[in-house]
Amino acid sequence: MTVQHAREGDGQAFALLYDAYRQEVLGFVRSRVHDAHLAEDLTSDTFLRALGAIGRYSPTGADIGAWFCAIARNLVIDHYRSSRVRREVLVADSRVFGTGTAASAEDSALAVLLREPVREAVAALPAQHRRTIVLQYWAGWPNDRIGEALGGRTPGAVKALRRRALSRLGTVLGPDMAPGAAPLRDRTS
Repeated sequence: MTVQHAREGDGQAFALLYDAYRQEVLGFVRSRVHDAHLAEDLTSDTFLRALGAIGRYSPTGADIGAWFCAIARNLVIDHYRSSRVRREVLVADSRVFGTGTAASAEDSALAVLLREPVREAVAALPAQHRRTIVLQYWAGWPNDRIGEALGGRTPGAVKALRRRALSRLGTVLGPDMAPGAAPLRDRTS
């Protein structure tokens, strides 16, 4: 009902949506820009854009968080398309998301090399598998929420779908990068 009230112009209802989804959108953006300050800015821009468009939002049965993440994704894409964006990462910036100690140059290089094949493999998955992986590992959604976004699937069905997706990823990526060996692990089995 909060979504409907926000669509009707209730600022308090939108504030409740903001409180409920801010951390999720921030995590989604952080996983893509790797700069804490920029992630905060893009998250704020996401909710400003959503506030301006909430009256035109039409519920599709999926969770409104998916709509917020779609707005955030578009802002991230716009950011990277901008000619002002520098493509290099400064050494001092490598600690932003770490534990306080910078990764070795070798670890950083390996992480970059491993990231692109995983993204390509995820992009090649069937839509339901891809969406499950993205919502679980990049957006950090729990199974029940993913189930809602996938059209009312049960948490058990989401787990099964995720296992099939991870199995497919393991086949595509090979034994060195199979789930459990490198970047992705089925943390919620």
